[in-house]
Amino acid sequence: MKVLFYIILFILLLQIIFKEAMDTFHPNGVNGKDKKDCFDGGGKYIIIGKSTKNDDINKIINKSVRLSNYVSKTIYWRRTWITCFILTLMGLYCIQGKFPNPRDFLILFMFSFTVIYLINSLYLTHYNEWASMYMKNNLYKIKKHLKTLEL
Repeated sequence: MKVLFYIILFILLLQIIFKEAMDTFHPNGVNGKDKKDCFDGGGKYIIIGKSTKNDDINKIINKSVRLSNYVSKTIYWRRTWITCFILTLMGLYCIQGKFPNPRDFLILFMFSFTVIYLINSLYLTHYNEWASMYMKNNLYKIKKHLKTLEL
């Protein structure tokens, strides 16, 4: 039972890590087909903000506005799950000197997941979202000022 529990958890961990990596590094996110298309700065919510030499100022501002939404598009539960899995397993293994029983693992995992996820959500809501909103407002004001300069 204990071995099956950990096999299932490791399979789930690998799937979550794969999806997180594809979202973070692939232009098509989890729908990406080929890992060779993955690169730093290539995640689908990041790459949309990259300007090209042919972009005019309006296009660059629009891309920057979309890029400012990156934080709200991040899937925090996956990052929290990966972190809590590793910390829980390592912590209990160090304390007990063996793989913990599934009950102990699940109790500590659920507790740490809840705490870390809620802290991340708190910062997302009360800190990161404001930065994103201010960035969007600033970009719209720049766009507005540029339009008045054109007249």
